[in-house]
Amino acid sequence: MIHYFKVLILLSITFLNSNRTVGQGIGIESNSGSSYQMFLVPKEIDKSSKEYEKFASKIYLSDTFLSSEIDNFQDKVYLKYNIFKDEMEFINDNKIYYLKKNLGRKIHFFDLNIDFEIFNYKEQLTYFQILNKNKVLLLKKYNVDFQEEKKAVSSYQQDRPANFTRKDDVFFIKLNNEIIELTSNNKKFLNLLDSPDNKIKKFITENKLTIKKERDLLKIINYYNSL
Repeated sequence: MIHYFKVLILLSITFLNSNRTVGQGIGIESNSGSSYQMFLVPKEIDKSSKEYEKFASKIYLSDTFLSSEIDNFQDKVYLKYNIFKDEMEFINDNKIYYLKKNLGRKIHFFDLNIDFEIFNYKEQLTYFQILNKNKVLLLKKYNVDFQEEKKAVSSYQQDRPANFTRKDDVFFIKLNNEIIELTSNNKKFLNLLDSPDNKIKKFITENKLTIKKERDLLKIINYYNSL
Protein backbone atom coordinates (compact mmCIF):
# COMPACT_ATOMS: atom_id res chain seq x y z
CA MET A 1 0.00 0.00 0.00
CA ILE A 2 2.89 2.37 0.80
CA HIS A 3 4.37 1.72 -2.64
CA TYR A 4 0.99 2.44 -4.22
CA PHE A 5 0.82 5.91 -2.68
CA LYS A 6 4.42 6.60 -3.69
CA VAL A 7 3.53 5.79 -7.28
CA LEU A 8 0.51 8.11 -7.14
CA ILE A 9 2.77 10.90 -5.91
CA LEU A 10 5.12 10.23 -8.83
CA LEU A 11 2.25 10.51 -11.26
CA SER A 12 1.49 14.07 -10.03
CA ILE A 13 -2.26 13.80 -10.42
CA THR A 14 -4.43 16.82 -11.19
CA PHE A 15 -8.04 16.80 -12.34
CA LEU A 16 -9.73 17.77 -15.58
CA ASN A 17 -12.79 19.93 -16.01
CA SER A 18 -15.30 17.54 -17.60
CA ASN A 19 -16.87 20.38 -19.59
CA ARG A 20 -13.78 20.77 -21.76
CA THR A 21 -13.79 19.71 -25.38
CA VAL A 22 -12.45 16.23 -26.08
CA GLY A 23 -8.95 16.33 -27.51
CA GLN A 24 -8.05 19.80 -26.26
CA GLY A 25 -4.83 20.16 -24.30
CA ILE A 26 -5.58 21.80 -20.97
CA GLY A 27 -2.99 23.42 -18.72
CA ILE A 28 -3.55 23.02 -14.98
CA GLU A 29 -1.46 24.57 -12.24
CA SER A 30 -1.06 22.83 -8.90
CA ASN A 31 -0.63 24.63 -5.59
CA SER A 32 3.13 24.39 -6.01
CA GLY A 33 2.91 26.18 -9.34
CA SER A 34 3.86 23.12 -11.40
CA SER A 35 2.15 22.84 -14.77
CA TYR A 36 0.67 19.64 -16.21
CA GLN A 37 -1.17 18.61 -19.36
CA MET A 38 -3.97 16.08 -19.68
CA PHE A 39 -6.65 14.65 -21.97
CA LEU A 40 -9.94 12.86 -21.49
CA VAL A 41 -9.80 9.08 -21.23
CA PRO A 42 -10.60 7.25 -24.52
CA LYS A 43 -13.81 5.73 -23.13
CA GLU A 44 -15.14 9.28 -22.67
CA ILE A 45 -14.42 9.97 -26.32
CA ASP A 46 -17.01 9.05 -28.89
CA LYS A 47 -15.70 5.65 -30.03
CA SER A 48 -17.51 6.06 -33.32
CA SER A 49 -15.37 9.10 -34.09
CA LYS A 50 -13.49 8.31 -37.28
CA GLU A 51 -11.05 11.14 -36.61
CA TYR A 52 -10.03 9.67 -33.24
CA GLU A 53 -9.62 6.16 -34.66
CA LYS A 54 -7.61 7.54 -37.56
CA PHE A 55 -5.12 9.45 -35.44
CA ALA A 56 -4.79 7.27 -32.33
CA SER A 57 -2.80 4.49 -34.00
CA LYS A 58 -0.33 7.02 -35.42
CA ILE A 59 0.53 9.06 -32.37
CA TYR A 60 0.92 6.23 -29.83
CA LEU A 61 3.59 3.59 -29.48
CA SER A 62 0.95 1.02 -28.48
CA ASP A 63 -2.80 0.66 -28.88
CA THR A 64 -3.39 -0.01 -25.19
CA PHE A 65 -2.04 0.97 -21.80
CA LEU A 66 0.82 -1.38 -20.96
CA SER A 67 2.13 -2.76 -17.70
CA SER A 68 5.09 -0.60 -16.73
CA GLU A 69 7.55 0.23 -13.99
CA ILE A 70 8.60 3.74 -13.00
CA ASP A 71 12.05 4.34 -11.49
CA ASN A 72 12.31 0.76 -10.17
CA PHE A 73 9.26 1.08 -7.93
CA GLN A 74 7.86 -2.37 -7.20
CA ASP A 75 4.25 -1.53 -8.04
CA LYS A 76 3.23 -1.79 -11.69
CA VAL A 77 1.39 1.04 -13.41
CA TYR A 78 -0.24 1.16 -16.85
CA LEU A 79 1.20 3.67 -19.28
CA LYS A 80 0.90 4.56 -22.94
CA TYR A 81 3.55 6.57 -24.78
CA ASN A 82 2.22 9.50 -26.80
CA ILE A 83 4.94 9.90 -29.45
CA PHE A 84 3.67 13.18 -30.86
CA LYS A 85 3.43 14.88 -27.46
CA ASP A 86 6.44 13.00 -26.06
CA GLU A 87 4.44 12.16 -22.95
CA MET A 88 3.67 9.05 -20.92
CA GLU A 89 -0.07 8.86 -20.29
CA PHE A 90 -1.85 7.08 -17.44
CA ILE A 91 -5.43 6.72 -16.24
CA ASN A 92 -6.76 7.91 -12.91
CA ASP A 93 -10.45 8.25 -12.05
CA ASN A 94 -11.38 7.58 -15.67
CA LYS A 95 -9.29 10.45 -16.97
CA ILE A 96 -5.95 10.49 -18.74
CA TYR A 97 -2.99 12.40 -17.35
CA TYR A 98 0.65 12.91 -18.24
CA LEU A 99 3.38 11.46 -16.08
CA LYS A 100 5.47 14.21 -14.51
CA LYS A 101 8.81 14.57 -16.29
CA ASN A 102 11.91 14.43 -14.12
CA LEU A 103 15.47 14.32 -15.44
CA GLY A 104 16.75 10.73 -15.32
CA ARG A 105 13.29 9.20 -14.85
CA LYS A 106 13.22 5.62 -16.16
CA ILE A 107 10.25 3.73 -17.60
CA HIS A 108 10.23 0.00 -18.32
CA PHE A 109 7.44 -1.53 -20.44
CA PHE A 110 7.13 -5.17 -19.43
CA ASP A 111 5.11 -6.33 -22.44
CA LEU A 112 7.44 -4.73 -24.98
CA ASN A 113 10.58 -5.33 -22.89
CA ILE A 114 11.89 -1.86 -23.70
CA ASP A 115 13.20 0.98 -21.56
CA PHE A 116 12.86 4.75 -21.76
CA GLU A 117 14.78 7.41 -19.91
CA ILE A 118 14.37 11.17 -19.74
CA PHE A 119 17.37 13.22 -20.85
CA ASN A 120 17.90 16.93 -21.28
CA TYR A 121 18.06 17.49 -25.04
CA LYS A 122 18.17 21.03 -26.40
CA GLU A 123 16.93 22.36 -23.05
CA GLN A 124 13.90 20.06 -23.14
CA LEU A 125 13.19 17.02 -20.96
CA THR A 126 12.80 14.33 -23.60
CA TYR A 127 12.01 10.59 -23.62
CA PHE A 128 14.49 8.34 -25.42
CA GLN A 129 14.35 4.59 -25.80
CA ILE A 130 17.53 2.99 -24.44
CA LEU A 131 18.91 0.39 -26.85
CA ASN A 132 21.96 -0.68 -24.86
CA LYS A 133 23.43 -0.33 -21.40
CA ASN A 134 27.04 0.72 -21.56
CA LYS A 135 29.39 3.68 -21.35
CA VAL A 136 28.18 5.05 -24.68
CA LEU A 137 24.40 4.71 -24.97
CA LEU A 138 22.53 4.19 -28.23
CA LEU A 139 19.20 5.99 -28.07
CA LYS A 140 16.12 5.99 -30.27
CA LYS A 141 13.56 8.75 -30.71
CA TYR A 142 10.22 7.91 -32.30
CA ASN A 143 8.98 10.49 -34.73
CA VAL A 144 5.47 11.65 -35.65
CA ASP A 145 4.84 14.62 -37.91
CA PHE A 146 1.67 16.74 -37.95
CA GLN A 147 0.42 18.05 -41.28
CA GLU A 148 -2.01 20.93 -41.01
CA GLU A 149 -5.22 21.07 -42.95
CA LYS A 150 -4.79 22.58 -46.41
CA LYS A 151 -7.72 24.12 -48.22
CA ALA A 152 -8.07 23.73 -51.96
CA VAL A 153 -7.14 26.88 -53.86
CA SER A 154 -9.04 25.96 -57.01
CA SER A 155 -11.94 23.80 -58.17
CA TYR A 156 -9.41 21.32 -59.57
CA GLN A 157 -8.03 20.54 -56.14
CA GLN A 158 -9.42 18.90 -53.01
CA ASP A 159 -9.08 19.94 -49.40
CA ARG A 160 -6.37 18.03 -47.57
CA PRO A 161 -7.45 17.18 -44.02
CA ALA A 162 -5.09 17.49 -41.07
CA ASN A 163 -3.16 14.31 -40.48
CA PHE A 164 -0.41 12.67 -38.44
CA THR A 165 2.35 10.67 -40.14
CA ARG A 166 4.87 8.28 -38.61
CA LYS A 167 8.36 9.21 -39.75
CA ASP A 168 11.60 7.27 -39.59
CA ASP A 169 13.02 6.79 -36.11
CA VAL A 170 15.95 9.02 -35.23
CA PHE A 171 19.03 7.63 -33.48
CA PHE A 172 21.30 9.35 -30.98
CA ILE A 173 24.22 8.49 -28.77
CA LYS A 174 25.00 9.72 -25.28
CA LEU A 175 28.72 10.42 -25.45
CA ASN A 176 30.60 12.31 -22.73
CA ASN A 177 27.29 13.34 -21.15
CA GLU A 178 26.11 14.88 -24.42
CA ILE A 179 23.13 13.72 -26.51
CA ILE A 180 24.24 13.69 -30.15
CA GLU A 181 22.01 12.95 -33.13
CA LEU A 182 23.59 10.41 -35.45
CA THR A 183 24.09 11.23 -39.08
CA SER A 184 23.57 8.91 -42.05
CA ASN A 185 26.79 10.28 -43.55
CA ASN A 186 29.51 7.66 -43.10
CA LYS A 187 32.40 10.12 -42.91
CA LYS A 188 30.73 12.28 -40.25
CA PHE A 189 29.69 9.19 -38.33
CA LEU A 190 33.25 7.85 -38.27
CA ASN A 191 34.60 11.25 -37.22
CA LEU A 192 32.21 11.18 -34.30
CA LEU A 193 33.37 7.73 -33.19
CA ASP A 194 37.07 8.22 -33.75
CA SER A 195 39.11 5.16 -32.81
CA PRO A 196 42.77 4.14 -33.05
CA ASP A 197 43.82 2.47 -36.30
CA ASN A 198 40.38 3.07 -37.88
CA LYS A 199 38.97 0.08 -35.99
CA ILE A 200 35.37 1.24 -36.32
CA LYS A 201 35.65 1.64 -40.08
CA LYS A 202 37.25 -1.79 -40.43
CA PHE A 203 34.58 -3.37 -38.22
CA ILE A 204 31.79 -1.88 -40.35
CA THR A 205 33.42 -2.99 -43.61
CA GLU A 206 34.37 -6.50 -42.51
CA ASN A 207 30.89 -7.20 -41.11
CA LYS A 208 29.04 -5.52 -43.99
CA LEU A 209 27.17 -3.19 -41.66
CA THR A 210 25.27 -0.01 -42.43
CA ILE A 211 24.66 2.92 -40.12
CA LYS A 212 21.12 3.21 -41.49
CA LYS A 213 19.86 0.08 -39.71
CA GLU A 214 19.12 -0.10 -36.00
CA ARG A 215 20.53 -3.59 -35.48
CA ASP A 216 23.77 -2.66 -37.26
CA LEU A 217 24.09 0.58 -35.29
CA LEU A 218 23.73 -1.41 -32.09
CA LYS A 219 26.54 -3.75 -33.15
CA ILE A 220 28.78 -0.81 -34.01
CA ILE A 221 28.16 1.03 -30.73
CA ASN A 222 28.61 -2.14 -28.71
CA TYR A 223 31.90 -2.79 -30.51
CA TYR A 224 32.98 0.81 -29.83
CA ASN A 225 32.24 0.27 -26.14
CA SER A 226 34.44 -2.82 -26.13
CA LEU A 227 37.55 -0.98 -27.34
